[in-house]
Amino acid sequence: MDAYEDDCGVVDHVLANEGGRYNISRFMIGGFSLGGAIALVVSATMPPNTFKSVIAFYPMSNIESDPEPHSEPTFSRLHITDPRFSPHNHPASDFPEKVLLVLCEHDELHDAGVKFAHKLGEEGKHVEIMDIPGVGHGWDKSIKAGTNDGAKRVRAYDKAVEVLRMAYVY
Repeated sequence: MDAYEDDCGVVDHVLANEGGRYNISRFMIGGFSLGGAIALVVSATMPPNTFKSVIAFYPMSNIESDPEPHSEPTFSRLHITDPRFSPHNHPASDFPEKVLLVLCEHDELHDAGVKFAHKLGEEGKHVEIMDIPGVGHGWDKSIKAGTNDGAKRVRAYDKAVEVLRMAYVY
């Protein structure tokens, strides 16, 4: 999968840290939808403690069970069948200590995301679910500022910023 390999290439570049350009002790990764799934998988496949946290907005978390939402392609429609690209198939111990999942109440991927979060939490990861009521997959990309959904987007993005800032605390 090219996107996964691209992300791994960027991570490898940062970890090489030629010239001390990057503060790799505070490295984090995140993404939205399929990008969120890729961020989760990359965070689980890199060496332990590579990332302080991972943030995923409405990710696809299980290629064996994710139904097809109406607005976004799923793993099956993208012909992604390799189980390594399913975050759910990786042991919880492979993920960063801090995980933020922003899930959407009306997203068909919601329940798989909740199950994935519980799996990580049961194995000791600090997992936070921000469940956005009344919205579907990708809601934050098409709403207007000043609306109720716009306020939800601000809260979700502010939460992501809070998680990013926490990398400087723990």
